[in-house]
Amino acid sequence: MRDIFRSFLMIIVLFALLGCGGKFQKFIRDGRQALKNDKVMDAIGYFDRAVRANPKSPDGYYWLAMANKARMRYGDFVINMNKALIYGGDKERQRIADAYYDFARELEEANRLDNMYDAFEHIVEIMPQYKIGEDYAIHLGNKYFEEKFDYQKALAFYLTGVEGEDLPEEVRQSVLYRISRCYYETGDYENANMSYNRLLDLYPNHPKKQIIYFDIGNINYKLAERAFKSGNYEEAIQRGEVVLRIGKPKIWISDVQRIVGDAYLKTGDREKAITLYQAIVDEDPYQKQRNTIYALNKLKELE
Repeated sequence: MRDIFRSFLMIIVLFALLGCGGKFQKFIRDGRQALKNDKVMDAIGYFDRAVRANPKSPDGYYWLAMANKARMRYGDFVINMNKALIYGGDKERQRIADAYYDFARELEEANRLDNMYDAFEHIVEIMPQYKIGEDYAIHLGNKYFEEKFDYQKALAFYLTGVEGEDLPEEVRQSVLYRISRCYYETGDYENANMSYNRLLDLYPNHPKKQIIYFDIGNINYKLAERAFKSGNYEEAIQRGEVVLRIGKPKIWISDVQRIVGDAYLKTGDREKAITLYQAIVDEDPYQKQRNTIYALNKLKELE
């Protein structure tokens, strides 16, 4: 008797669940039809009921967001797309990013540029690999690079736009420089170094060549210093020698000579260490600089 009662309860629960699911799907269907017929407020009513019928389904929130998109209600669109992403996870990312992209273009046409920028930011956050049109991507990169000095966001947009096949060569040259600069400004020195060197390989006479060499010198100085502190003396030597070949930035040359000299000493190359310490001394006729005093002491130790 108890088993029969338990089975009866399970059947009731199953029918209740099926009923809720059926209602949910009907609300979604009716809402989409209303939206297709430009009856936006009716659509919102249906989607609201769908969300109440199944509050953990991403579909209700997605379509509620799309109805608010039709009303150009950007704030409500974002709120509901966030919920769709929470409940839908990775499988929802593509269609949510597509919706943001379409809305961004509509916002541009409506001259609501702040909302447009925000929509593109959401795309990059939701789906970093999303392919934004190169014109939009570079325009947004320029915005964050030139006006907001947000190099992380500028970099994300530039990386999206730079691979466009129809990009004019002059624009590509400028964007590649800015990508390198963004890496530099965000402290990603390894990628900055690679990006700058790639830039010089492609454009040996780049109009910003002197700035590029200065940055490469500064990057390798920082990387040499980091390598030495971590006990990677071979890398410290390699990075430091790059700076010494470039001769920039001049303000750090004696620091680099000291680091490389110490690294040579650590690896057992006494003669090269002495040469670098002596170079520090020779370049300071007054022999009062900190590095000069350090080099003089090292030379005495090595006599």
